[in-house]
Order: sequence, then C-alpha cells, then structure tokens
Amino acid sequence: MDATHKPTVSRDGFIYSDGKLYVEVDGHFHAREDAASLYALLTSTPPPPPLNKSGKPLRKKAKTDRDRDAHFYSAQLFHYGLVPRKTRASAKKGLLCAFRDKTLEVPRAILELENALSKEWHKVNLNSQRSNKRRLADTNPQEYEYEELVPAKKARSIDLALKGKSLDEIAEEIDALAVEKAYEMFPHFLPVGQGISRER
Repeated sequence: MDATHKPTVSRDGFIYSDGKLYVEVDGHFHAREDAASLYALLTSTPPPPPLNKSGKPLRKKAKTDRDRDAHFYSAQLFHYGLVPRKTRASAKKGLLCAFRDKTLEVPRAILELENALSKEWHKVNLNSQRSNKRRLADTNPQEYEYEELVPAKKARSIDLALKGKSLDEIAEEIDALAVEKAYEMFPHFLPVGQGISRER
C-alpha cells in the first residue's frame, strides 16, 4: 500500500485505500488474500533446493522458493476474523484448521465495515482531488488545463458551437470559457463591482 500518495481511512484495526482493505502487522500492510490463493500457499510443497555445479544443494534458498512472512499470515487471520498469531508456523496452523473445519470466511461485520470504509474513502479521495486542483489553479493558473476548467456537461454544446469557426475564433472562445470558469472558482481575483457577462 502506497500511503504517501493516496488518502487512507481506518477503523477497528483496518485501513482502506484505493479500493482495498488492509491490515497492518509489524509495520507491514497486507490486503486480504482470496481463499483459493491462500489455500494454495498453505498447502504448497517447496521444490528441492537448487544444486551448484558440483551437484550439492545450495545453502541459500532461491527468493522465489521462500515462504511468505509471518506478518502476512497473521494479517490473513485478522482479515478472516480469526485470532492473529505471531509466528509463521502457528499462524499457518490457525488458517489450515479453519480450512479443515470449513469455517474460513470473511465475517459479515468485516464486510460491512469494508463497505462503510469504501464509501468514506471515496468521499475523502474526491475532496483531496478537488483540493489539489484548486491549489494547482491558484499557484499555476497558466498551466491549469482547459478541460479541468470546462465542466463535462458543457462539452457537447461547446463542440457544436465551435463547428465551422476559424482557429482564431475557436481560440477566443476557449480563452473566454477558461477565464469565466476561473473567475467562478476564484471570485477574489475579480475586481470589486465587476461581473461576468454570460451573453455570447
């Protein structure tokens, strides 16, 4: 999870960001693994150790053959409403027992929490995007994109209005729309007593 660029919301030990629910264990963030993938991890048999040129096993395991860390399995226990465990062996055992007893499922309370955090996150993210756009327009108005100044619902009417016009006329129309929208967003730049005519 990249918490430096995306907003996050959290509650009851869970963190939601960019469409996923995470659990933090020992400074590591883990999303929920689906049951099929989790079972494959828990029941996989590691391949034989690679051999060196003389036919002897290498002391160090290849990176692709290593098991997931303890904090990953502990996070999965939390995601599925089970008691987290510190060591990898005990955490894997807890998950395997849930599979064996056919009790591994995401509790309803966690699903409801995930849905609530999703709605909350989308509101926070939208406000963050709006704030960033306003800050960009305030600090670098000349770099503020035209498409950001013109609402999407005006796009079709603008396209029809510009048909058959010369490039100079189109440029004037675009400049006028951009200035009008800029003053609507930042009225403090408009001289006192001066309004904007909407007549064309």
